[in-house]
Amino acid sequence: MKQFKHSKISEKEASSQRKESKGSTASNHSEHSILQLQKLIGNSAVQRLILNENRQQTKSIQMTKKDELEDLAAKTKKTEEEPAPDLGAYGPISASPEATLAKELAPDLGAYGPISASPEATLAKEPAAENDKDDNPYKANIADLLPSIKSTADSSELENDNNDSPYKANIADIASSIKPKAEEEPEAPSKYNKKAMEDGMLDFDKNLQGAGTANAELPSTTLYADTAEKKQAYSRKFVDGKMVDAEGKAVDSIGAEKAAAIGSKADRHIFTMDGEGGISSADATKENKTRAKNAKDAGKTEQERFHHSSFSAGKAVAGAGELQVRKGQVEMFSDNSGHYKPGSEQMLQTAKELEAQKAGVEGISAEFVGKKHDQKTVKSSALEILGYQEGEEGGKGFKGGAEKIESEIRENHAKKDTVMEELLAKTQKRKQG
Repeated sequence: MKQFKHSKISEKEASSQRKESKGSTASNHSEHSILQLQKLIGNSAVQRLILNENRQQTKSIQMTKKDELEDLAAKTKKTEEEPAPDLGAYGPISASPEATLAKELAPDLGAYGPISASPEATLAKEPAAENDKDDNPYKANIADLLPSIKSTADSSELENDNNDSPYKANIADIASSIKPKAEEEPEAPSKYNKKAMEDGMLDFDKNLQGAGTANAELPSTTLYADTAEKKQAYSRKFVDGKMVDAEGKAVDSIGAEKAAAIGSKADRHIFTMDGEGGISSADATKENKTRAKNAKDAGKTEQERFHHSSFSAGKAVAGAGELQVRKGQVEMFSDNSGHYKPGSEQMLQTAKELEAQKAGVEGISAEFVGKKHDQKTVKSSALEILGYQEGEEGGKGFKGGAEKIESEIRENHAKKDTVMEELLAKTQKRKQG
């Protein structure tokens, strides 16, 4: 029989052993039992027994906790599977009080982008995309909601049955914003090609400019004739080759003050031509002075001013510049417009429309204003410009393209001027000899 080595310990040490074992499995033993075991099998063997029992109790506690957690999980799952409350015309919402109905989200849902439970969430612009946060329990795809939303869009029952519901909303407002925006129809092809305003001109028109800008006496923004009524005052047409206004009165620019654009001259009106050949014109300086007076009389400190962009409300045009008209007869047209800076193509189109209106192009002059600081204005004519029209295939005509008409005219005029100067020098030399 195996003998155990006895180990004697003091009463003080035994008391310390009892305190250390408090709260563990060893606390089930009385002090007397512990002392007896110590005498019988030794102190180290007693400690091993206590440690083993502590482990068994710890495992028991862990199993109990595991059972409690499984029970809690089962209850949670049962709660999540319960049906969400029904809000009548608006369908069910999440059982969670923090959830937010799709109707309460921002109305701009793009192309049926996704929704989020949070009112602060930003809707994605990609159709039928999901929320970025995959673990969002309220994640939904707006495409799934569309059938129910559309079905109630025309219903007279547009409010929740429960008037106390914090989620009550008007589905008509939401449905109208969810419907895809109709794509703007492309602009139909026009008779003539159009040119847009120069960069920066739109901001110049919209932003308040200081007094004195474009002969406007007060701080001003640009007038845009954006209604049929406003446009009519400046609309022109031709009767028997004569230019008349909307009332049938012959247009006359003689006596007009020069406009504000660099290179402008007196006795001229500014004009634009739309894609169908419709011409609008006005005495820009007179317009600005009249509007300044009307603003002052009304006690205002700002006014509207007049530019080429006023006729078309800032939209692209097929021609622009200045016109000189005497009792309905067009005498001259130019490309002088800072807003549009028309090129050769626009000048050719203007000449073609005047010819189509039987305005007497044989007697109409034309001017290409200098486009560079050191470039001079070149005087031409409607007939000369028309002569540069590109010919039919296999026929005669200018092959350089409409955009090169001005440069061709400038080059030919420079050659002509050189020849004229040489002839003049020879004539003077003969006289002196």
